[in-house]
Amino acid sequence: MKPMSQVVAQSGLGRMLKEGILCDITINAVGGRTRAHRAVLAVRSPVFMSMFSHDLKEKEQSTVDISGMSLDACCAFISYFYGNLSEEEFRAHRSELLTAADKYDVADLKNACEKSMLDDVDTENVLARLQMAHLHGLPELKRTCARLLVEFRKMYEIPEDFGEFLAAGDRELVAEVLQMRQAPDDKFVVYHQMRQAADDKFVAYHQDVSSKWFGTPTAP
Repeated sequence: MKPMSQVVAQSGLGRMLKEGILCDITINAVGGRTRAHRAVLAVRSPVFMSMFSHDLKEKEQSTVDISGMSLDACCAFISYFYGNLSEEEFRAHRSELLTAADKYDVADLKNACEKSMLDDVDTENVLARLQMAHLHGLPELKRTCARLLVEFRKMYEIPEDFGEFLAAGDRELVAEVLQMRQAPDDKFVVYHQMRQAADDKFVAYHQDVSSKWFGTPTAP
């Protein structure tokens, strides 16, 4: 349970955002804008801290442009800084939140997005998640998606989509997946090594028995 003082402080921050109390920065997104407080953004994001601490456009004009992010997702992103983001909003905007978290170096939000995406990765979204993980540097999600495709053979369930990925996907990522696909299974290799060793012993045994009983054939 959170300490009462923390609950009160978080509630106060949420009210400041919701009611626009003493906001000093405007956030422009696709389809509109919202307001926030520089100090709250800066304390959670090194990128925002740098923007507001140096003589940059964002400091002089008191505006930040988050291009490519919808207004609803932007409001969810800002709400996260105030501890005011609901689970429903988080899940609805995970992809855009991940992009923003990576861009503005909000590590805890980025980690939360990765863990959430790990929970419901499936055949339908595995390629999108794989490419997202590669783009934003999410090693656990990337590894899980690659294993789902290759080791669990999900690539055969989505042949058209997988073919498009091979043709148009990031070349480095495609190469990694193909390398996994071509690599033999370790257990398979060990099994055949054991079989080969057993066969060699069997041949050596029969050669030894044959030599003792019949002698070694001599050349004419």
